Amino acid sequence: MSLTEIRVTAEYCFGSNPMVLASLAKVNFMHAPNGSGKTTISNALSRQPRDQDARLHWPVAATATSIRVFNEAYRSTVLNEHVNGIFTIGSESGDVNSRITLLDQERVVRRTERNGWIKDIGSDDALLDPSGLLGEIETERLAASHAVFERHKDVPEAVRETVFKGFRRSREKFFKEAQSRYKPELVAEKDLTWDTLEARNSSLTGELYRRSPLHGTSVNFLISKEQIAQLRMDDVTTGAGDLAALIQHLGNGDWVSQGRQHLQNTNNKCPFCQEDLPEGFGARLTAYFAAGYDAALSLATSITTQVEERSRTLREELASLKAAVDADSAIDAERLIDAIDAIQTAAELILSKVNDKRRHPTNRIDVVDIAPLVSHLDELIKDANADITRHNKLIDDSRAELQNLVNDGWALFLTDAGTSSHMKRYNGIHAKKLAKIEELRSNITASLQADEGAREEIEALRNSISNTADVAERINELLKALGFHRFHLAITDAVAGGYRIIRDDGSPAFESLSEGEKSFLCFAYFVESLTGSAVSGGTVEPVIAVIDDPISSLDSDTLFIVAAYIRDIAKQVIDGQTNIEQLIVLTHNTQFHHEAAYATDTGKTGDRRHYRLRKGLDKITSVQDDGRRSKIRGSYELLWQSVVDIADGDEDSPIAQVGVFNIVRRIIEGYFKTVGSTQSHERQQPLSVADERLMSMFITWANSGSHTIIDDFAQSHYIGDAKDFLQLLQLFFEQQGHSAHFDMMVRACGGESLLQTGSVFARDVAA
Repeated sequence: MSLTEIRVTAEYCFGSNPMVLASLAKVNFMHAPNGSGKTTISNALSRQPRDQDARLHWPVAATATSIRVFNEAYRSTVLNEHVNGIFTIGSESGDVNSRITLLDQERVVRRTERNGWIKDIGSDDALLDPSGLLGEIETERLAASHAVFERHKDVPEAVRETVFKGFRRSREKFFKEAQSRYKPELVAEKDLTWDTLEARNSSLTGELYRRSPLHGTSVNFLISKEQIAQLRMDDVTTGAGDLAALIQHLGNGDWVSQGRQHLQNTNNKCPFCQEDLPEGFGARLTAYFAAGYDAALSLATSITTQVEERSRTLREELASLKAAVDADSAIDAERLIDAIDAIQTAAELILSKVNDKRRHPTNRIDVVDIAPLVSHLDELIKDANADITRHNKLIDDSRAELQNLVNDGWALFLTDAGTSSHMKRYNGIHAKKLAKIEELRSNITASLQADEGAREEIEALRNSISNTADVAERINELLKALGFHRFHLAITDAVAGGYRIIRDDGSPAFESLSEGEKSFLCFAYFVESLTGSAVSGGTVEPVIAVIDDPISSLDSDTLFIVAAYIRDIAKQVIDGQTNIEQLIVLTHNTQFHHEAAYATDTGKTGDRRHYRLRKGLDKITSVQDDGRRSKIRGSYELLWQSVVDIADGDEDSPIAQVGVFNIVRRIIEGYFKTVGSTQSHERQQPLSVADERLMSMFITWANSGSHTIIDDFAQSHYIGDAKDFLQLLQLFFEQQGHSAHFDMMVRACGGESLLQTGSVFARDVAA
């Protein structure tokens, strides 16, 4: 990810506001005079965080791509002299081997510690003798599993088969299941017993059928309290008459009363002896019983009839209930049958006594009703129906209830005091020893991580040595590619990662290296590090290259080589043919800037951007964004820029009237004397006298210096005709055969439109 903006805060240089380089392109050039802050910028970029997440939020230059910076600080750390002309390149230290030895020794110590920790942890492998903490845990586990497995055999067989199904044939599986279910806070339900579980088990594992609820009797009593009181009455009043004394004396009133019913059909004869009865005998009997006996008899008869009716209903309902009890094999029949029999017996007794009352209305009868017995039976029926309801619920949801049965069974088993003690003991020992094991394993992990860190450091240190030959080869190839033949690198084993600099004649060159050559070597190493890998065979990563004044102390030839190579890098960056994603070049040297920033492919200027740093009177540096084209010009180019400005502007302006004369003179003097080296200045066509005088003046300038005295004619001819004067300059270049140079410089200074038809420098006008 390329940079789009750089923001550097340095109050001493840029003032209270940060310096911002915005809209960065793939290739960026910055021209900055010495002391204007370019080193501050490069130093700020060299402090990019190593962590990629931190890089993305770095306020100076947010990018995940690595920023590599070449500046004075980089040069001071790259080339390090040792002894006898041997030096190292990069961050390799003379203490590399001692550091590797120390790291190896630390790894040996850690390895010994790990072996001890591994022995302390031990093994629980059944094929080996248990050892260490794992062995102790295994020994305890075997003892606990055996004890717990044996205890499950005490559970009733029927429920045992259901609750522990699938685990009874393997002690290992059984104990594993017990461990998964056991918790110190596990509590069984309060009323849970093996008997209740066995009953539930019977319902769920036998023949699954729904049970019918029991129905009690609708008869809650046989005789009411009022009727009981009436039966106890014995003060029945009888009538008077001549028979009263005899009946009362004999005490056979009930017998006489029963015989009265036979008088109706005996024709006044005695129903017993068949003798004629006295006259009015029937009336005399009626008179005796009419006083109260008949009423008592009627009441006794009514009570008896009601009791008989209730008794008949009760007898039928109790028979039905008894049949239902007999049909349900799962019911507690004994208590119910006893209760039914008790009611039936009591009912028979009541019925017998009311019949006696009917036969003897004047006798006192004591009776106890069946209501308490019926209430007791209802309670028994209620309990039985509750059990039936539970049974039917089990049947309706047998799968869930069976799982509940299993869970309750395990809970009851594990909360048993004997089983729980074994589980608690094992879990306590297991937790304590496992905590120690985890501590040792954590130590081992930390030790291995330390070893890995040491291994990586050792590998990096060794690669910095073993990769010396690769680095030397790549730098030598780079020097050749740049056309640099003054020296080359050769590796040496005398110093870890060491090199010798060898001249073409084979002599060592480190002592004789100029500062410029050292700078160039550092630059070569930097370029190699951008497109190469620090490790032999390693992967080349994307980078952003920042180059700050690589020409310090370089001679003109080397300066040209470096500038040419930067041009080549810039082209590769724009074309996407390198791992360098973005290039930023900072320099104070105008010549180097022109050489490095020169682009032949003007169609891709959008991939380039130019900046200038300007230092004001307040000593604060500001940024000038020049966009796609550089506005840095040399003296010669600035002269031509003035020519274009005058030709395209107001010829009566002070600069046109005063300056054009000296501007043209310096162009002719500089080009034809210094660059063109033109000796012959023959005319290709005749000119007017005035123009001939000016053309002669041009020739004088081309062969003399800027201090030649010019006569007043030239001055007077020039005033007011600035553009005509420039057309004569164009004509002079054409006559000398250098019209192409004239056109090139006009175009280079943005005056291409001046060469078009109808403009100042159009060929038809110039002719």
